[in-house]
Amino acid sequence: MPRQLPQYQVPNLDFNFVGMMQQAKQLQDMQDQSTDRRVMEEVSRQFPDDPDKFIAELGRRGKPQLAMGFQKQLNESRKSAAESMGQNLDNQLKRFTMASSIASGIKDEPTFQQGKMQIAELLGPDLAQHLGDVYDPSRIEQAVAWGSTESGRLAAQKQASEDYLAVLNAQQEGREKEPETFGKWVSAYGNTMSVARNPDEWAQLRRMAQQSGTPAPVLEMLPEQFSPDLPEMAAGLAMTAKERASLKGDQAALGQRKAEADENARANRSREANAAAELAFRREDAEADRALAREKEDKKVAVPTGGAVQEIMSRVEHLVKQINTDEGLWARGTGIVKAAGAATGYNNDLAEYNALIEGAIPLMARQMGHTGVLTQQDVDSVRALFPQPGEGKALSQRKVQQVKDLLASQAAGMATPAAPASRNPFRD
Repeated sequence: MPRQLPQYQVPNLDFNFVGMMQQAKQLQDMQDQSTDRRVMEEVSRQFPDDPDKFIAELGRRGKPQLAMGFQKQLNESRKSAAESMGQNLDNQLKRFTMASSIASGIKDEPTFQQGKMQIAELLGPDLAQHLGDVYDPSRIEQAVAWGSTESGRLAAQKQASEDYLAVLNAQQEGREKEPETFGKWVSAYGNTMSVARNPDEWAQLRRMAQQSGTPAPVLEMLPEQFSPDLPEMAAGLAMTAKERASLKGDQAALGQRKAEADENARANRSREANAAAELAFRREDAEADRALAREKEDKKVAVPTGGAVQEIMSRVEHLVKQINTDEGLWARGTGIVKAAGAATGYNNDLAEYNALIEGAIPLMARQMGHTGVLTQQDVDSVRALFPQPGEGKALSQRKVQQVKDLLASQAAGMATPAAPASRNPFRD
């Protein structure tokens, strides 16, 4: 068996807040502003590791000039760190890409010896030694796969550094409150967290994002505690931010085509569901005609409760338990992420749930007493009764039970004396 290849190392943000504080104190000493020094020292003891809270507290204590000065210095430090990290990641990505290309071209012993030498020059002799001493196709295949994975991690981190730099530039230009700037924050945060593979890396990357100035609402989109599914969720978060930022060129064209394909697939599922519901009603109509013809005038006729409705509600209840599993703010955050995953094909449960509700609305509307051609208001009123992504677990369960109670109540009230009419009472 080949030896375990080294893993990608999470980059560290080169940011010296303590050094910045020391320089600022020296400047204040030279200006002999004892009051400002005292306030600054008190606040620095209160927030020793959080420059953003440190600056905000200075402003709250009536020191706006100090706060503005520190904010400028902090932005410059963050910008310099983001530029340095971006250049480093770009160089690493170029070397990995070139080494992967060389490894893919190794087909025999001569190309192996030459390729190993070139890879050692790019990535170092220790890494090249993992290829072995003689040509081994399985080792080469493993190395190519590993290089592709690590290149993907480097590319995500490089994109994150570019997004962080774009945000810092927007802040300097007074555009920090624009929606596009917020989208860049989300994209940077998603790409940063998507490369974590264990709790330690997750915590380290989260600290780096916080030190980079990521706003609290963005940090709250992902939980502090690591779980194996979170990197994929973070990647989906970054993709959603890119879409919101209206990417140009090929990415925009590809996104548009995918959206059209998804819409066509959704429309097809909706038409199939509507056709199935219509067929079910026709069968119920025919059965009602035969049953009413056989019944005597003094017998009660029970309206069919609709086996299709019971099956749909059973499936709805199952999917809701899979989708809305959280409460409070976290429920809303995960609802956004899951909705984005459903739109891009990453969340099959939510996509199935949306298609099921869309197709079942005509059937449910008639079971609840709507007659004639359904209006958009009828459709919206029925859809609103069902749980939505991002609603808490308890609220979702209450909504499902409420729909079941409404259907049961409507079905119980439909038992009436036989009449000359022979059509299904749920239809015109």
